[in-house]
Amino acid sequence: MAKEKRQRVRRDPTLVESAIAMLVMMVMVSYVIMADKGDAQMPFIAATAVAAAIAMRAGCTWAEIEAGIIDAISAAIQSIIIIMVIGMVIGSWIQGGVVPAMIYYGLKIIDPRFFLLTICIICMIVGLSTGSTYTTAGTIGIAAMGMGSVLGIPAGMTAGAVISGAYFGDKMSPLSDTTCLASGVNKVNIFVHVRHMVWTVTPAVIFAWIMFTVLGLKYAPDGELEMGAIDAMLNGLADNFKLTPLLLLPMALVILMIILQVPALPGILGVSGLGVVCCIYQGHGLADIIDALHYGYVSETGIESVDTLLTRGGMDSMMWTVSFILVVLAFGGVMDKSGMLRVIIHAILKFVKRDGTVYLCAALTCLLLNIVAADNYVAIVMTARMYRRPFAERGMMLQNLSRICEDVGSVTSPLVPWNTCAIVMSGFLGVSALVYAPYCFLNWSCGIFSAIYGYTGFTIARKDPKEMLAEIDDPEFVEAKEVHKPWISKPMERVESAL
Repeated sequence: MAKEKRQRVRRDPTLVESAIAMLVMMVMVSYVIMADKGDAQMPFIAATAVAAAIAMRAGCTWAEIEAGIIDAISAAIQSIIIIMVIGMVIGSWIQGGVVPAMIYYGLKIIDPRFFLLTICIICMIVGLSTGSTYTTAGTIGIAAMGMGSVLGIPAGMTAGAVISGAYFGDKMSPLSDTTCLASGVNKVNIFVHVRHMVWTVTPAVIFAWIMFTVLGLKYAPDGELEMGAIDAMLNGLADNFKLTPLLLLPMALVILMIILQVPALPGILGVSGLGVVCCIYQGHGLADIIDALHYGYVSETGIESVDTLLTRGGMDSMMWTVSFILVVLAFGGVMDKSGMLRVIIHAILKFVKRDGTVYLCAALTCLLLNIVAADNYVAIVMTARMYRRPFAERGMMLQNLSRICEDVGSVTSPLVPWNTCAIVMSGFLGVSALVYAPYCFLNWSCGIFSAIYGYTGFTIARKDPKEMLAEIDDPEFVEAKEVHKPWISKPMERVESAL
């Protein structure tokens, strides 16, 4: 009897309790970020403590809460390791002259008037080829930020062009983990999924291209001061690095390894290894190379613009980003394990009355999860699980839902300052999400076009509701948690099976 009395009675948190946990996090983190009072790790830890207290009040044991935190972090371990390795890539690519070569030849070839447009298109191509926003931003993005600074273009605009292009490639590439995940959890053929996204991404791309063209023409250098800065940068790079077009080979290797289906982590390690070869070509010894891989490269050319640009990289430089991701995932794990996320989403579903509202609610849920859970994987998986039955009941085929998961769940993630994607982008590009978000034209316009299409019924694929319900009730309809890992770790195998 005594043992039974000590047992907690588990219940779902109330909507008020769930909202309190969410609001505490948003208020504390927003205050710290916007008021520039410090880094957001401490507010997230405090918000996690508040969420844990509410969860225990609802009957969760500490063991359950701890398991939720560990599960959330465990799911992101691969991404965390990749981020650390990309820090090594950046250090070796700068010391080895790869990034300087990209900047040098880029400044010589790219028309400054169309710099933003060109960078966006290049990142679109690289992202489409690699299926990775991290790889695109951590390589092409670094070089683009350097060129933009020399051309006098605001850093937020350049970062916006990089992120818009990178996320287009990530969204539309069948090699992308989020593309595979969104189609997989909704049981949609991956190529049907990609073709369905063309309707929403096309106007978003056109809008982004127009905006980057207008901004590029406005900020194009036309004075002696700007052109003098470009010449100083070119001379500084040429004087301090052995530059040759062969140094562009590591970028070509990235694309080749994707074509050969090399797994992400060994592939990026291989690229880092090629960067080490380039370091040796530049005349650096083993001690200097190890130092650059661990702590980053320190430029000492005496030219301020060159030194500011090239002093970065290294595994150690990613530790702030890793710590931020860990505390964010801890908060999301508590919210998910306790059921608070589920309670909030159920409250939203109560207001669903018509097809357009269902579509709009699914889009808003993706955005809400990116804000609260701070992870685009969570946004994609939970939205798919929550809305597949409402979509089926209304005869809306699941490629509509998978499209929402990408149009909102994937591409809005770098716009939320505390989202893991935004943390990584800011770490790579050196620009706060609050600065670059207004210029990520593709990222925020894609969701708007998607919501308009859904509410008006334009391009919404339909099927008989009875057939839809029979399909989703099929026991072979795999749960999201079961397909999550395979679709990320073996994308090409899943693509082939989908065909």
